[in-house]
Amino acid sequence: MNLEAASDLLEKYPSEKSEALEPDTGLRVIRWTASESLDRPLYFTSQSVTADDRWLVFLSERDGHPNFYRIDRCSGNITRLTDNREGSLASYCYPSDNWQGLGKSSPCLDSERKVLFYIQANVVWRICLETLERVRLFSIPSGWWTAFTHISPDGRLLCVPCTPPEAFPSGQTTQWEQLDTVPQRLAELGHRTRLYLVDTATGEARILTEMPLWVTHVNFMPDNSGRLLANSEGMASFRTGRPPRIWCVEADGTYRPLFDQPEGMQVNHENFTRAQNWVVYHGVLTRDEVRHKFVSARHWDGSLVYESLLRDTPLMHATAMNDPYASVIDGPESISVVRFGEDGQVSVRSLCHHHAREGFNRNQDHHPHPLQTPDGRGVVFCSNRHGEGDVYEVRLDPAEA
Repeated sequence: MNLEAASDLLEKYPSEKSEALEPDTGLRVIRWTASESLDRPLYFTSQSVTADDRWLVFLSERDGHPNFYRIDRCSGNITRLTDNREGSLASYCYPSDNWQGLGKSSPCLDSERKVLFYIQANVVWRICLETLERVRLFSIPSGWWTAFTHISPDGRLLCVPCTPPEAFPSGQTTQWEQLDTVPQRLAELGHRTRLYLVDTATGEARILTEMPLWVTHVNFMPDNSGRLLANSEGMASFRTGRPPRIWCVEADGTYRPLFDQPEGMQVNHENFTRAQNWVVYHGVLTRDEVRHKFVSARHWDGSLVYESLLRDTPLMHATAMNDPYASVIDGPESISVVRFGEDGQVSVRSLCHHHAREGFNRNQDHHPHPLQTPDGRGVVFCSNRHGEGDVYEVRLDPAEA
């Protein structure tokens, strides 16, 4: 493990912050970035905002390469955190032959301790947002492909899913090619995804388990039990549930599906509620011969907590809010909140339009991917309305927070 002092060479930018009121709801919408290049929040399995509301972390390509930056949420001033000059690392969502760049699908923010974890080349790094000191933690096996990482609630362990290189055909350039080919190759070759647990203090790592699935998303349970959610990535799991999408990994490495996903039920984007340890997910199901989008929650044992059918509401992603019965969702036009009421009724409230340009859902970097901030007062999202992408936040009514 190596410690690097803060660099005086990291670029700083003045505030790019601007604000406007959403005409339909009267809510305040903040535009945090305004470069001509890609700026986006971290993927929504990770917070982008620290628990004390001091910093907002985002990915940007404003210097010609992907790097991570922090925004001072008081002044709006921006500081670059990393010094990558080698492009984007080959990884989930970003296929290439580049093994020297920054892992765009790797970052995870420990919002309580204000530490960012990420992968560059084959190395897992941590950087303190306050001091900007970097620590080299762990070297991933050469050529193995990584995906979205996750930090344990106590900040002690980082889970890093790694998949062997034989599962990835050369020459691919899109996430969609990966989804159609990698799971099948993994199964045909008999390979497995390793879930590494990296000690964030010492850099020591161990393999928690090896799963016969392409795992691209992991989430620690909020109760510090060491339990994890893992996914089975690929079109077969999403469309048919064979194998099921959502998997429960115990602290001893044993695993099982969360529930027996019925054939024809489409399931995606699993995540935990913030305090109750429920598993929230969304998808499409058939009820009375009608196809419905839905948001559901289940206990760890697989029993159903609630099921919200969205009869007329478009839905692409759903993530749990501070209220365990509410999720923030994005659709083709808007950021909204869907809530399952005590009376069993489902309500949907629009927060703001994201104004993303047509075709945005074909690019991972252009998806809104909304997520409520830790203090509950805002929802951070991405929109490419003015270019490649910018970081936005809609501020919530106190009652919504």
